[in-house]
Amino acid sequence: SARRWLHARRGFKPSVKQFSEEVLQLETIKTPAEFGAFLTKRREHLGLDEQEGKVVILHPGATPQAITQLESGVFFLPLDAVFPVADFFQLDRKTFLQSVMRIFFYEELEMLTEDAESGEK
Repeated sequence: SARRWLHARRGFKPSVKQFSEEVLQLETIKTPAEFGAFLTKRREHLGLDEQEGKVVILHPGATPQAITQLESGVFFLPLDAVFPVADFFQLDRKTFLQSVMRIFFYEELEMLTEDAESGEK
């Protein structure tokens, strides 16, 4: 009933989610520079401007300067900021975390993956 009500409202435009395309793009990124360029393009596409404060990232470490660094391919945020940043860029949290780990913490991810596959703690 809520969907019917929304569709009946004048001016309502349903959001179109291009999830599979974003996931594919994130999964093919290999370098920090490519990652930063992807985020910059994504922010511009969404019309987000962290400098104007249109969207707030709910993490104390995710400052406009940190986002600028991230968009230039430098990851200095704590890992608990990954989900709020993924939300800011309107990306899937799990895919975003996997990309951050693969691109910026490759050795650590490999060690965790090896331990999980071998059954060690």
